[in-house]
Amino acid sequence: MPVILSLMRKTPLYSKVLAAATILAVLASCNGSRNNGESNGDSRYGHILVMNQFTPFSILFPPMSHEGSAAQMGSQIYETLMTYSSETGDLVPLLAESWEVDKDHTQYTFTLRSNVFFHDNRCFEDGEGRLMEPEDVLYAMQSLCENSPFNVNGALFMDQVAGSRKFFDGKKVPGEDAHEGIYLDSKDRLVFKLTRPNVEFIHVLAHYATSIYPKEVKVTYGMDVDDSPVGTGPFVNKNYRKNEVCLLERNSRYWGKDEDGNALPFLDGIKLGFNASAAKVSDAMDKELIHLMVDANIIENSGRITEKCEEEDSPYSLRYVSDIETSFLGFLNDEGVFADKHVRIAFAYAIDRNKIIENALDHQGSAGTHGLIPPGFKDFPSDQVTSLNANADSARSYLAKAGFPGGSGFPVMSLQIQNRYKDVVVAQEIQKEILEVLGISLSITALTKDQHFSRIEERKSRLWLDNWIGDFMEPQNFLNIMLSQNTPENENTFLNIYRFKNAQFDSLVGEALKVDALAARMDIYLQADQLLMDEAANVPLYYENMQIIQHRRLKDAKDPILGRFDFRRAYLEKKN
Repeated sequence: MPVILSLMRKTPLYSKVLAAATILAVLASCNGSRNNGESNGDSRYGHILVMNQFTPFSILFPPMSHEGSAAQMGSQIYETLMTYSSETGDLVPLLAESWEVDKDHTQYTFTLRSNVFFHDNRCFEDGEGRLMEPEDVLYAMQSLCENSPFNVNGALFMDQVAGSRKFFDGKKVPGEDAHEGIYLDSKDRLVFKLTRPNVEFIHVLAHYATSIYPKEVKVTYGMDVDDSPVGTGPFVNKNYRKNEVCLLERNSRYWGKDEDGNALPFLDGIKLGFNASAAKVSDAMDKELIHLMVDANIIENSGRITEKCEEEDSPYSLRYVSDIETSFLGFLNDEGVFADKHVRIAFAYAIDRNKIIENALDHQGSAGTHGLIPPGFKDFPSDQVTSLNANADSARSYLAKAGFPGGSGFPVMSLQIQNRYKDVVVAQEIQKEILEVLGISLSITALTKDQHFSRIEERKSRLWLDNWIGDFMEPQNFLNIMLSQNTPENENTFLNIYRFKNAQFDSLVGEALKVDALAARMDIYLQADQLLMDEAANVPLYYENMQIIQHRRLKDAKDPILGRFDFRRAYLEKKN
């Protein structure tokens, strides 16, 4: 029986959360509500939404952030020019009021909202948030071309926006030095000038990293900017202790109103905890102290939580919604044994994705039998992409072609994972299948999230479990992580940590961005995704479904888009 040979941490990263007494005290304090003076008898106003997040994150500050779990909370504080409607999923303006695109799709011009205020914070004079000016938006956008530790998302604009590389290489200063591709026109409208046609560029401006923030936060806090988030969103940071607790209060100067002219948001605030103990969360549910949880199934003994939803007259409901996320096996493609395509193909053929769903995931999610691009993009025919699905004979044949018949002579290899329960059980299933089919004995090394990705970025890992959550609603978002230009060695980015380089793949993705006709563009993406599968650049394992547990008092909390909830219209019904 295969075993885990190396577990570098015996308790999950989540153990750095509130102790039982603390979390229950925090949650219990949420039951009060206050009227904000704007309700005019509208019962939707007031109350605190209590939410538990099971996935931690490293950095919240948008241009430094690279985790979907950060955007789940951060999107309540920060806002982007564009967003996706929680009603239709369509792209709609947020901090932009409107936009124009030229006929060649090389220039995008945005008219900005004029009634938006930054949150109160001591980075401002007298601590009072000021009006957001066009220059603030210009500064935040130019900062994504900045060559500095504040920016790890340069790939969003690099070589797409005119002058972005020149700005980066010249170490220009956002808001001070001229940028030929990002500027304000005579009407104080923000203009993006591109190097080549890109019909999907508008979607990039819904990416969490493009959120707007004031320059003062970087000046005041420096590299500690993440400790005091300041944005324009519906909720204001009140107390933020990373991966412990986050208390947000209603932004009384928020610009948004509903269709009837009511000031948004309705909630007085949000309290977000990071408790990963099924027993403690279950106890809190017994007391009805939590209103919303997402993806409890990633922790051990999550059945204790989901069982609460099945009890007669339970105040909680359980549902699964389509998620734009793929979990996959990652390789270091350009060095060591996995630089040989035959080895990668052997591993792909050796893994039965259906067994992962059945044996490790208790039938949650769907088997990764297609491409890197997950189901969920309504216009992309994901079912037409074919991955190298389980075939023991083919797996052994390719391994022999690589010079390792029956696994003989294969180097000692560890499968690196994040130390979380879901990854552990998936890794154990892969470990078992690789031994049975290929005769290769893998050890499993479980690390904290930061350690995990640090080792990968530094080329210290050859084989690992990974996942990608969509940042914007276009398939190119998944293909971008495999582009040659996006390796850590080439850019200020950590997208292509797999070091996969293929000129044909790069050409296909670049060509698709020029094609306005939707069906034709999706066909090119299909070819690119199929190429990744044929090269076994990675191995899709399963496609995620988002698990949502919700208290019946919580109303109008729409299903999240890209993992982000829009709580502006959400409210809590009064207790009976």
